[in-house]
Order: sequence, then C-alpha cells, then structure tokens
Amino acid sequence: MTRHRPSLRLALLALTLGLAVSACGGGEDGSGETMPDLTLARLDADGELALDELGEPAVVNLWANWCVPCRAELPEFDTVASEVEGEVRFIGVNIGDPPDVALGLIEELDIGFEQVLDTSSDVSAELDVTSMPTTLFVDADGSIVERYSGRLMEADLRAILEERFGVVTG
Repeated sequence: MTRHRPSLRLALLALTLGLAVSACGGGEDGSGETMPDLTLARLDADGELALDELGEPAVVNLWANWCVPCRAELPEFDTVASEVEGEVRFIGVNIGDPPDVALGLIEELDIGFEQVLDTSSDVSAELDVTSMPTTLFVDADGSIVERYSGRLMEADLRAILEERFGVVTG
C-alpha cells in the first residue's frame, strides 16, 4: 500500500497555486527596493539615462518585443503618459532586444514616451524580474513604491497613479 505524505501534497498544491497567481500578474508593494545604479542608452534619442537619478515620480515599464502583453499595454501607457506629462515621468526599458528590433516596435506602435535599451538584461537581474511586462512605480527619491507583474490595464494604471502619486488622469 502506498502512503502519500500530506506535506508533499500540500507543497505541490502551494507551488501550483503560486504559479497560477504569478501567471495572472498583480501588484505588490516594493518596500525597501530602490532603482538600480545602472545607466542605459536612450533608444529614442542620443545619450544615456541613469536609473537611480530620475529625481521625480516615474513609471518604469520593462518590456520586450516578443512579449504579446507588452505590445498590448504600450499604447495604453503612451496615452496615460501624455496626460500626466510634467507630473509623472514614463520610461520604457526594453529588455534584451537588439536596438533595431526595439526601435522598430516603438515606431510601429507610435510610442512617444521615453525609451531606454537594456540589451544585457541587467535591470531584470538587479531587480529579480521574472516576468514580462513588469511595471515599477518609483517615487522622486528612487524608491520603488509598487511593482506590478503582468499586463497592466489602462484603468488599473490610472488607479495606481492616483493612489501612489496623487495624480488624477483623464
């Protein structure tokens, strides 16, 4: 007769539920995290951007060309970014794509907010990002006040901007 250990079954159930929740995406408090000391090349202009020196509230969206949810949310982020210009800075961080591929998607989707390129995926490694897209809400001091994994719907983006930064959109 085979006996199953309850602890093994519980561990497998917990693992399965954890994977299901992470696949759906969601927000979490970024308490204690700060933006990494990394400088990235601007994709849409000359120069570089130091991620740890933003100096204003920011939405930092990590995306990749191959990521279907990233492609879906970029235009919505662009709409909101244009509405809150001067109050909250929006920055897209392309993770791992060659510059021409990343720029091609930005041009195809007609995205106007600031873009930088992380060809070696250093940002993902520094911040332990395991899914795309991931969106970071960063205060003026460089502290990550919220992290959202998965596709962020426009209405939820607006709600987080109001909750975290007091910015009303629309």
